[in-house]
Parts: sequence; C-alpha cells; structure tokens
Amino acid sequence: MKLIKFLKRLLTKSNKNRNILYLYYQCHRCKHAFKLLLRKSYDIQTIYDDQLDYAYLYQKELRDPKCFNNIKFRVYFDRNYNIVKEEAKGGKLISEEEYKKLHQKENK
Repeated sequence: MKLIKFLKRLLTKSNKNRNILYLYYQCHRCKHAFKLLLRKSYDIQTIYDDQLDYAYLYQKELRDPKCFNNIKFRVYFDRNYNIVKEEAKGGKLISEEEYKKLHQKENK
C-alpha cells in the first residue's frame, strides 16, 4: 500500500511539472530581472489556424515591482511549446542563464 501511494505521488508531481513553463524577462528601465510561471492549460491560448507558424499565444501586461514600469508582451509558441516569436514593450525576454546571473548580482 505504501508503495502505491509513493508511486502515485511521484507520478502526480511529474505531471504537474509538465504543465508548467517559465519565461524570464528584464525591465528596460531598471534592468530588474523576473521569472514568470505559465500553466499550459490555463495561461496559454490555443490558436486554431493551421496556416500560422505558431499554435499557442501568451500575452500579458505587467508592472515591474521595482520601478513600476509597464511591460507588455506576447509570446508565440509552436506545438511543442518552443518559442517561435516574441514581442515586448518596456522589457525583453532573456534566457534562464541570464536571469540567474542578474538575480545573483541583485542579491549581493
């Protein structure tokens, strides 16, 4: 019985992680970097047009918590959730490695 519960918890956790994507952005004004958590089943819109290069869209408007700059962005994904195109005003998409470097500098 304990083995079944353990396996169920293990499988449930891995399924939750498959539904999550992370995006990393940096504000143009104050250079603050932040991390966004996206749920595939909730935050990302499905595009039902087979002639387009993308299958999913995520769009958001945020306010930077440090300088209160508005950041608007759209991210287009293919069917495998790879980023195809990104549009941003007030900030830019950065890689996870860039985010980690900037975050380490901010915490020093």
